Amino acid sequence: MGLSKKYNLFNINFFCIFGINFVICLVFYMSTISSTDYVLDVLNLQTSTAGLIMGAFVIGALFSRLYFGSIIDDVNIKKVIVFSLLFYLFINLMYLKFYNVYFLVLIRFLAGVCYGICSCACGAAIARIIPSNKRGVGIGYYAISVVLTSALGPFLAIKLDSINQFQLSFLIASSSIFFAINLSIFLKVKRFKKNYHIKRKFSIYNYFEKSVLNLALVTFLLACPFGAIIAYMSAYTQSLNLTFAGSMFFVIYASFSMIFRPLAGKIFDKYGAHIIMNFSFLNFIFCLVLLAFARNSYMVIFAGLFCALGYANATSSAQALAIKLAPREKMGLANSTYFIALDFGIGISPYLLGIIEPSIGFSNIYVFCAILVLISMALYHLLIVKKTTF
Repeated sequence: MGLSKKYNLFNINFFCIFGINFVICLVFYMSTISSTDYVLDVLNLQTSTAGLIMGAFVIGALFSRLYFGSIIDDVNIKKVIVFSLLFYLFINLMYLKFYNVYFLVLIRFLAGVCYGICSCACGAAIARIIPSNKRGVGIGYYAISVVLTSALGPFLAIKLDSINQFQLSFLIASSSIFFAINLSIFLKVKRFKKNYHIKRKFSIYNYFEKSVLNLALVTFLLACPFGAIIAYMSAYTQSLNLTFAGSMFFVIYASFSMIFRPLAGKIFDKYGAHIIMNFSFLNFIFCLVLLAFARNSYMVIFAGLFCALGYANATSSAQALAIKLAPREKMGLANSTYFIALDFGIGISPYLLGIIEPSIGFSNIYVFCAILVLISMALYHLLIVKKTTF
């Protein structure tokens, strides 16, 4: 693909991948919140059990990313997307018939497998669609697909769950997947020529891209606090009698992310990753501090703004950096490695933090999360800034 400045990012392939990624992330948010609320409100089980429901999804996503990430640069990406979406639709229809927590754990695991495969394939596809000289801004625009769902998904799920319409929530998610399947028909993704006669020996680097492992560690620590935000924002703001502000947090986060991410992408392409990453770390820390000491709606809403400046910018820039650090023929594996770290952080933190929350409270959970981001920032400087020249 040429690197002409006249290259139009907003072509049919970009819109197809954008739409597909939007759907799979929308389904993730809606099914996660609705299944968690079902466990807490209908089955009357403990918070740690709700964390286990989310953990099952993440385990499934990790297993599928590990395998498909190792082969994604060798396979037909379009076919992977089509078949994973079909299976994802089938699994999500099973939510309509779950009867107990064990069946729900199984569904969540299988849904995680589908999500991991399709997300991995979409990430590899966007890396091939966008030319290298527009990767920062291109990934920034692509990341808006995730941002939009972070507002719409929780909003729909919380509204429907509040009136006990759990099945309607799952039905909307399933209908969205059907729309994504139709989009995938129009998608075209080029394949790289591979030397198939070379037999690879077993190596951990078949599953993780070596050049982005340090960035993956930074990303994991950065993702843990966001997992706590997703899982506990509703319960935390309810305990403060700030429920409306809690729902508005995600709306503010999404709205400002749509503005900030493309701008951050342009700065990334022009000045490099480090200036954006440092700015993002500091803003995310401030977001978590605001949440930890929130006493009114304004503090929660402003935290959403700083989350957009922080977490949203950091994750899209880190994804672009992962692709930039990796060899051209390993972009898919690098993208998979990045998302394994991101998903693992978001998925494991609600369970682990849910264990200690009864002892220290939600407020101190967010203080602890701010410290995690500070550690992530320190590791970024030690492991990445000193070893790169961009």
